[in-house]
Amino acid sequence: MKFIQLGLVIAALFATPTAAVAQSGWGMSMSGQPPSMNSYQSIDPDWERCINEDHEFAFDEAVAGCTHVIEHPDSNRWLIAAALYYRSSRYEDEHQDEQAAIDLRRAAQIYASYINEDEHDPRGYINRASINARLENYDEALTDYDRAISLNHESVSALVGRAQTLFRRADYPGAVESYDRASRLGARNEGVSPEVYAGKCAARTAARTDLDEARRFCNRAVSNSRSAPWALVARGYFRVMQGELDDAASDFARALERDARYAPALYGRGAVAVRQGRVAEGEADMARATEMNRRQVNFYANAGLRP
Repeated sequence: MKFIQLGLVIAALFATPTAAVAQSGWGMSMSGQPPSMNSYQSIDPDWERCINEDHEFAFDEAVAGCTHVIEHPDSNRWLIAAALYYRSSRYEDEHQDEQAAIDLRRAAQIYASYINEDEHDPRGYINRASINARLENYDEALTDYDRAISLNHESVSALVGRAQTLFRRADYPGAVESYDRASRLGARNEGVSPEVYAGKCAARTAARTDLDEARRFCNRAVSNSRSAPWALVARGYFRVMQGELDDAASDFARALERDARYAPALYGRGAVAVRQGRVAEGEADMARATEMNRRQVNFYANAGLRP
């Protein structure tokens, strides 16, 4: 039995599958007092279906799990907001974008109410920012991240979220600066996470600066994450941008071995195939990846990962 922990972080960032859960400061942090242990035990099976981290549940099962958490009498508002966030991801996977947006806006309202109650707690701003980033309301997201940072200068979560948002806005030098600040904070505390190393690599690659360092950061992200798919894709992106197509193809293939549904890896494999002259094969991969998750694909495609 897995129990939901105080400070749970939903990894919606760095184009990772939104079902991934980590404690590394990425994405949307659940704050506030959790329910009792008995409540965890009654909610937990539905929570696992809602997260659907390993893609083992069908769409209907995953949505039903999220809905049960949302409607459960023991769920507090943090669990409800997180379940809405995850359910929006499940809808997004099925291209039900309007329903996904409805859930995201409901979650944002929960965090807005918390901010109204305690405007000095950075967690409400971080959570609302991650929602606005998903909705592509980047100005609003950056405003909330900046407010969170002003309230807690040690918030790696806010800095990483800010970096992610700047990357999506194609402000790559700004992303480099925010990732580096997050890295310095991590080094002073619990250490630099593999996700931050991957971000430092990707932002430098997109900004076309410090490329020797970018290579080193990508390699560290892969090794420290034990070859997580998102780390392999970050390095694959770097290698494509350096013209190292065979090595990039290897990274994308390894990422797909770990997670066959990871759209950025499939898209990267397709882009390399087209560049290598296997046009029909590559275009088919790219089309399928875009159909799977356009938002994840665009993270790298908009930063130069194209045929």
